[in-house]
Amino acid sequence: KGITLLKQNGFLGFITSNKWMRAGYGKTTRNYFLENTQPQLLVDLGSGIFDEATVDSNLLLLKKTAFTHAFNAIDISKEKHVRNLYLFSEQALQITPETNENWAIASEIEQSIKAKIEAKGVPLKDWDIQIYRGILTGYNEAFIISGQKKDELIAQDPKSAEIIKPILRGRDIKRYKAEFADLWLIYVPWHFPLHNDSSIVGVSQIAEELFAKKYPAIYKHLLIHKDALSSRNKAETGIRYEWYALQRWAANYYQEFEKVKIAWNRIASIKQFSLIEKDILIQDSMHFITGNNLVYLSAILNSNLLKWLLNLIVGVSVGGNAGNSDNIKMLPIPPLSETDQEPFIELVNQILAKKENGEDTTALEAAIDQLVYQLYGLTDEEIKIVEKNT
Repeated sequence: KGITLLKQNGFLGFITSNKWMRAGYGKTTRNYFLENTQPQLLVDLGSGIFDEATVDSNLLLLKKTAFTHAFNAIDISKEKHVRNLYLFSEQALQITPETNENWAIASEIEQSIKAKIEAKGVPLKDWDIQIYRGILTGYNEAFIISGQKKDELIAQDPKSAEIIKPILRGRDIKRYKAEFADLWLIYVPWHFPLHNDSSIVGVSQIAEELFAKKYPAIYKHLLIHKDALSSRNKAETGIRYEWYALQRWAANYYQEFEKVKIAWNRIASIKQFSLIEKDILIQDSMHFITGNNLVYLSAILNSNLLKWLLNLIVGVSVGGNAGNSDNIKMLPIPPLSETDQEPFIELVNQILAKKENGEDTTALEAAIDQLVYQLYGLTDEEIKIVEKNT
């Protein structure tokens, strides 16, 4: 609205959240600036600007005229003093809404590293993989139980074992290998045990009666939490699905949990990618990948270089969206033949074996980092920049 009200060649300045600069959902905003204004100055302020708000902020000064050239940008989010940097390299003079993926503030050498990575890699979305989100219970206290409680329920009724499955939380995700905390999910789809009956619309009393009869121990356990479970999303619970069912149970892709996968905590400030075994479920705080070349992909995704790139193009803030699927699926990864993947796969397998035994894997992870630097063709100077900032 402010830009609309401006006279031609008028100026407008705003202080806002900085998420639009890098997030996938901010692309339409960035496109609007490129199509309707010439940005003059961008200052990424980071956090701590407002006493009573944790939001990361930025200042943006715009001119109402056609976009023709690169502009100054300053990043003071990571350092106490101002860094005079440039938002775009010269190639960015040709930037268009179609190529406008993010506004990453970077020095000339950082832009060079980013360009090398993009030139060598193919965006993850174009690999033979699929990306999904974990399961939302709506009330963890009822559905996520300890190993001891699992054993009690199975002792009361052996059939309980059929719908109790191991689950990982976001905090369990570590670099390469997750740390299982002996937590288990009572996996109850909508309309269970009639969940495969597509004719059921809304709450089914018949399904509840059958559930109570077939799984009495679990039904009794959930019944203790009925009030809280019934108080979940009022537009859904007791209308679209039964009070005893999970809020989101991956109806269209629950079979994907039966496969090996790579999972990461989408809301954590530091992104780590774990290779997860078959038949392990994950919570909704995570995304996960299934498909081919997962061991090789885990090596690249966990490398210092990809960590550096993700920090550059997305930024890092606790509770931010650096790990949402829109950002991860754009990471450029070089496609290699099975033979060329072998050095990475061998190192990852050694890391997993050592982590299983609680042994240190620092040297092995550093070896993967060196392979990745070579893969993308970084110079010694560029490697120093990456390692200084990871």
